[in-house]
Amino acid sequence: MTFNHDNQGISINYKNKNIILNGAAVTEEFLTDEEILDFSIAFLQFNQTLGRISTKELKSCDLKISDTKELKDIHNPLPFYKYISKEDYEKFYSKGHFQLGTSKYYRDIERIESKDGFEGYNISVLQVNNSHIPITLFRCNNYLILCGSSVKSAEYMYDKFGEVEMEIQDSESFAKKIAKSIGALNYTIANVEYNNAKIAKSKHINIEQFSPQDFIHKEEIIELILSTSLYPSLYVKPKMFQQENELRIVFEMPNDYPTCYNFQDETLLNQINFKL
Repeated sequence: MTFNHDNQGISINYKNKNIILNGAAVTEEFLTDEEILDFSIAFLQFNQTLGRISTKELKSCDLKISDTKELKDIHNPLPFYKYISKEDYEKFYSKGHFQLGTSKYYRDIERIESKDGFEGYNISVLQVNNSHIPITLFRCNNYLILCGSSVKSAEYMYDKFGEVEMEIQDSESFAKKIAKSIGALNYTIANVEYNNAKIAKSKHINIEQFSPQDFIHKEEIIELILSTSLYPSLYVKPKMFQQENELRIVFEMPNDYPTCYNFQDETLLNQINFKL
């Protein structure tokens, strides 16, 4: 386990996975759900320069704590629809060129229609001994994301992303072929949950000789952060995106990637119906 500082917080590298911790607290007793949500609003407001969620929207919208979920339990291979520009179709997709993005890629992307400044961000509330440890962090750059939709939503998606529709009826087989092509460890296909809070509570664990001053150096804590933060980092997005009805195919890779991953596999074209 190694630690470095950058402009977003403390960067922790653990078993080839990178976590950027940008806020934490250790309570003397468990917080109520209302107190956890108040905490989340304060941190979201502090970090709102990373995205496009205004203070007014945060106060007026419904916030809730997401259930902690294993990715294998939300796997749901529905038909997959993606909308692209005619230029991208002609230059790339028609030739079997594909691009998968990391959370950092979608946080930093210049195209405003696709940008989500809170991609990969979440608040994990760890339950350790008699304390809550709310942690705000960024993670998931060892996961590559293919964004699409679970429904045909022609006009809205055409206007936002492009007029060419990619229809993939057998998303399971499609994802399996991509995983083999890029050397992914595994993959998940699931609908996105729309919830501005991006919070999840961990399971409860007990740690002997637990010290609030050095909790982040304990492997049990890092493992708890990794398991708790995965679902809200990858599959919870702000409500401003809910019209997209996003269906994501997410590939776990053995190492982090700085931005995106480009690859070519013309055999994938056999499973895509392009509607120009």
